Amino acid sequence: RCIRDRLYPYISTDQPYTLFRDAFFLNTRDIKVNDDTNDALVLSNHQGDILSISLNDQMVNFRANQVDFHNQNMYSVSADYVSRLGTNLGQLRFFQREDKKIIYRAFVEGYPLFRKDDNGKIVVSFSDLGQENTRNMEISGNLTTLQVPIPSDKTKTLPGALTICEKLQSLGIKVLPEMTIGYLWEEIQDTGVVDLTPTWFAYYQNQWLPYDELVQILSNGKGA
Repeated sequence: RCIRDRLYPYISTDQPYTLFRDAFFLNTRDIKVNDDTNDALVLSNHQGDILSISLNDQMVNFRANQVDFHNQNMYSVSADYVSRLGTNLGQLRFFQREDKKIIYRAFVEGYPLFRKDDNGKIVVSFSDLGQENTRNMEISGNLTTLQVPIPSDKTKTLPGALTICEKLQSLGIKVLPEMTIGYLWEEIQDTGVVDLTPTWFAYYQNQWLPYDELVQILSNGKGA
């Protein structure tokens, strides 16, 4: 059965780096700022926690030392930090676990959001358990987020799940990958507007790929 879903244009915006600073540093007065380079801003405290912001692509990386894991696990610790961001980066929800990584994605109209550069997510990574029930932690994300929806009546028809599965099997996929419908973030150049296009995604070779891209890979004999 085919699935019809709505296309959503949005105006995008860059959140201030202070969003991550105020969320992740417990004491914002105990912060040293290093802005000696033209393409990055680095903040640190006396404990060795570091927040770096790439000014070129708005990528953010936070590293914390000796995060307390007493009576806690990766899910609870990551959720605590991500919840401090509030709704400024959209409706962030737990999406996936990869070994020692917890991945959160923004959801729009109940569907996960994917970007072609794979930046549309918050990734929380942990080291092995250290002394006194502590781990080192790293959080990566992006300051660019959706802001204002633009009314649109456009829709896109997606093939049904059975059609998707049969097509992948005909291309040599023996074990069907995890699949989901999500919104593909596509920027309209020089406008500040983002098109969210409903798309089937497949988790293939440790990455989420749009269905059409996976079909092309398999058709060219580069997969399976």
